[in-house]
Amino acid sequence: MENNTNTNQSAIVNIVSQLKVKNDLLNGQVVQLTLLLEYLYEKLNQAIEEKKIDLDLNLEEYPNWVDSRVKEIQDQVEKVNLEQIQKDLEEQVDITKANINLSDEGA
Repeated sequence: MENNTNTNQSAIVNIVSQLKVKNDLLNGQVVQLTLLLEYLYEKLNQAIEEKKIDLDLNLEEYPNWVDSRVKEIQDQVEKVNLEQIQKDLEEQVDITKANINLSDEGA
């Protein structure tokens, strides 16, 4: 019993360690994306200020844009999920049809 407990504890430690590594990697990616976004924002502002680009950044519209974009992404995911469900159901119907003997031989 003690050996099984040690094995379970070892497995849990291994899982936690792997999750920590994944979490660290994801945090690193978030930091990199944030820095990239900040860099691009600074360059864009610099270009606007130097009149290289004629652009009015209306950040008040950003929350509405985010809501719209999130809804669009959710709709796309839902459509893909529905298409996959439909495909899976059609496959199950085909399998069921193939397994059902509709002739009178079995009766």
